[in-house]
Amino acid sequence: MIWVSLFLLMQPPTGQFFRYGTDSDFFIEERITCMLRSQRGLMWFGTQRGLVRFDGIDTLHFRGHIEDSFSIPTDNISSLAQTDPDFLWVGTQDMGVFQFDLITGKRRLWRADKVTGTILSMVVDGSGQLWAAGSHGLWRFSTSGDITRKVNDRATRCLTRAANGGIWQAGNDYGLYYINPVDDTERAVNGMQGLLVRDLLEDEETLWLAADQGLYRVDRFRAKRAPQWPLTGETKPLFYRAQSLARDHFGTLWVGGNRGLWRRRSGQRTFEHFKADLANPAALRNNLVNLLLVDDHHQLLWLATQLGGVDTYQLLQDQFHLQVTHASTSKLMIHKDFLWVAKLAFGADRVSLNDLTQQTTFLQDYRIAALTIDADDAVWFATNRGMFHLAPGDDQPQKRPLTFPEKKRYQLTAVHRREKNLWVGTRQGLYHHNLGAGKQRMDVSKVMPNKTITVLEGDAHGRLWVGTFRHGLTLINTADGRQTHYRKMGTPSSGGLSNNSVLDCRLDARGLLWIATMGGLNQLDPESGKITYFTMQSGFPDNAVTALTFDQTGKLWANTGSGLVTPRDDGYTILRRRVEQFNIAGATTRTGAVAPDGRVFFGGTRGWVAFDPNVVTHMKPPRVLITGIDRDGSPIAVGRPPALYLGQEHESLEIEWTTVDYNQPRYNLLRARIGEGGESRDQRGKWRARFTSDMSWGRGDGLFSVQVEGENQRGFSTRIVETVRIQEPWWKRWWWLLLGSFFLISYAAGHTVVQARTRKKQRELEARVELAEEQFAAAERKQRYEAAKRKLQEEHFWMLQQHLDQVSTQIAHDLHDGPLAELSGMGFRLHALQQADLDEAVKAQLADLTGTLVPRISHELRNVCSDLLVPDFDMSLALEVESFAENMAERYPEIELDTDIADDPAGVSAAVKSTLYRIARTLLQNVAKHAHAGKARLDLSYSTDQVQLVVSDDGVGFAAPQAWDQLKKEKHYGLYMSHYFANALGGDLVVHSQIGEGTRIEVNLPKTEAARMGSS
Repeated sequence: MIWVSLFLLMQPPTGQFFRYGTDSDFFIEERITCMLRSQRGLMWFGTQRGLVRFDGIDTLHFRGHIEDSFSIPTDNISSLAQTDPDFLWVGTQDMGVFQFDLITGKRRLWRADKVTGTILSMVVDGSGQLWAAGSHGLWRFSTSGDITRKVNDRATRCLTRAANGGIWQAGNDYGLYYINPVDDTERAVNGMQGLLVRDLLEDEETLWLAADQGLYRVDRFRAKRAPQWPLTGETKPLFYRAQSLARDHFGTLWVGGNRGLWRRRSGQRTFEHFKADLANPAALRNNLVNLLLVDDHHQLLWLATQLGGVDTYQLLQDQFHLQVTHASTSKLMIHKDFLWVAKLAFGADRVSLNDLTQQTTFLQDYRIAALTIDADDAVWFATNRGMFHLAPGDDQPQKRPLTFPEKKRYQLTAVHRREKNLWVGTRQGLYHHNLGAGKQRMDVSKVMPNKTITVLEGDAHGRLWVGTFRHGLTLINTADGRQTHYRKMGTPSSGGLSNNSVLDCRLDARGLLWIATMGGLNQLDPESGKITYFTMQSGFPDNAVTALTFDQTGKLWANTGSGLVTPRDDGYTILRRRVEQFNIAGATTRTGAVAPDGRVFFGGTRGWVAFDPNVVTHMKPPRVLITGIDRDGSPIAVGRPPALYLGQEHESLEIEWTTVDYNQPRYNLLRARIGEGGESRDQRGKWRARFTSDMSWGRGDGLFSVQVEGENQRGFSTRIVETVRIQEPWWKRWWWLLLGSFFLISYAAGHTVVQARTRKKQRELEARVELAEEQFAAAERKQRYEAAKRKLQEEHFWMLQQHLDQVSTQIAHDLHDGPLAELSGMGFRLHALQQADLDEAVKAQLADLTGTLVPRISHELRNVCSDLLVPDFDMSLALEVESFAENMAERYPEIELDTDIADDPAGVSAAVKSTLYRIARTLLQNVAKHAHAGKARLDLSYSTDQVQLVVSDDGVGFAAPQAWDQLKKEKHYGLYMSHYFANALGGDLVVHSQIGEGTRIEVNLPKTEAARMGSS
């Protein structure tokens, strides 16, 4: 049976008691697009970030990975369905349908290329075939799932299965269709065109449609559109936009919309509305309810809202009635059409059984300890101020003073009437009064002195069972006054009670007496005197048993410190309170009653509760599922049934399972491990796992069973047995055949291997010779290509150099014969103007022009002409470079220029000299114009076959280029052409520079043609 929080179940139907699954409960926080409870009881959620499994303990996410071809193809999940316990059908956004293996957690090797687009809805028909629909139409799958057939091209938003096995199909605006799966014939429902339908639900003879325009219903046989349901007291439609539909097993219709959640009970025409309230943690979190799913197994309604995550609503809470009295209930009594409620404060209430509304309160200023009814239908009240009597027809009870033999006033604790005898229990003992002696004066006689009486129960033989606090149980024969005492005797085998504090006792239909004590539940056979214990040690949920009653079917209900408990074949059902909100089933309550219609009533510390036991006892117990098996720390896929091999080489086996109780996910995890005495407990010490069969760690097949028994944190008791097969490797059975086959195969393979190796070596040798020949031919081709390439580069270099020499020489001559000559003539003319009769200021300006500016410009132009001309190196390269360096030092006195220039050796080609001179000139000019240097240095040296030019400075430096073409794009032609010239002669130019750290440029060229050909 399902574990249920008693306070949660017993709230008034108009309350909102939703539970939001947070990340601390291991729920998911993503926005949910679809929900499914699998055939094994696990919850599956589709999100826009993948597929999520919730087993009552934790969430497990499955997402797509590019490196893993067996992962899900997309993370955007839109629909879920199941036709087989071992896999799910998963509809996606824009990528059709795929199968997801529940055992391996991988995508199955199954293709449905014909199914395209976004799959928004999937449903299984009466024959077990899958129907999938979405943006590109409706498809039908065969029972095996490997054949697909397109039914129609209508864009579909939702499908649902009809009661006769057919399929209802609805979409954006084309209306509603019914499809017969036998022959695929279709029937349109008239008048439904234009509706944007988002969900469908068939409820008995009515089909409900959730649409953007509202909620609609269609008679399944007449197929006629019905009007929207109006909200009571309002003229506007109830639903402005209906999103989702669900129906629970009580017949209640649930509707999710854009303004909250609505509920329509079976047989009613009005809806109750649940709205979001952020200030109330028990209310909805968001008014936009996208999805609804009814879990009949756990009596839960799952809700997915726009905010993401899930809410749950306990459906059984509407089947309980809770009456808060703000006082502890001491006694409940049913008489005729009324429930009498005695309270330890605020008197006693008389409540109508028809609607459970309070009618009258009596003795409001008194503490009522007990109630009883006499033969005249008069009610007797045992209070803190004595006995009161309410006769039929009286408005108020009348006090009946008790006269005790000790002439003292005692506190009453219990009262029992049988015929003309009234038995009164007090804290000082048990007293008796004969009602036939009159009611005005009540003289009582002492029966049991000096004992606190807790309960009085009479049997069919006229005997009285008396429960006491700390003094056990006493049986009184009212005919002769004989007493039989039952007390705790030390051990269960001694035949005594489990505890001497008796809080309640009741006789069942078989005549057995059930005794509630502070040490567990006891069963006493009055004929044989045999007592049976039911304690926590033997599996009973709680030792503090406070009240007992039997429903109309004879089932025992016990009020304990852990809640209401009733036995079942495989354990106990516990209806728990929620301690953090309201203690309804406290240890101080000792009362229960059964109404003529079968309802059971129990008192609590602050009120009482009524429920129908037929509804509660039909709750299903939590399922126990194996969720993981680890062998030596390595996970094994959980098959059904699980099969694995265990041998002597294996050291441990760990099995993990869950009770799949979604009402309280924190207390589901269970583990058992072999190798710890054959028994283990989980970290909370509540569940016990025992391996019931001997393990076979050596040769041979074997079976072992894992037996789990006990109770978890929420009081659920159970016993399960899971059988796991231990398989022996097949080679251990046929070792002799394997050995002979090994030698035979080895002999046959030896000769084959030798021949194969010989042929392989011959082929390898031939391949090496062929490869060497190809490499030699390729080297020759490469050498010829490089020589031709180098020749073309040199021809291009000479042509370019000759052209540059011609152009620079022409520019130098043009500057010298043109602008420079005219500038000189202009200087003479300006000097002649100084002799004229002019203003002194003008004469001063003319003197400045002729004496300073014009000569300086002429000098600069001559320097330009000199730079443009390339020497013929008659005097040697060293002298030309030294001369240019001296010229640069004169022109830029702010730079301290040092040189170290070696004399020309023999054999240096004219091309090398010309190239080195051009590069040296360009680099020194760059230092002068761009480096902002204080010092610079030029080194020219020779080795055996190389010439090296180094120009360095301590200037601002620059970022060295990653590629030489970058300089060309940035129009730094000087350095780019220098590199080009060096490379054309088989040399290289290397730049070492960083911003702020100066620059060093090295140029290396071959001296002669032979050296250049060798380097290439």
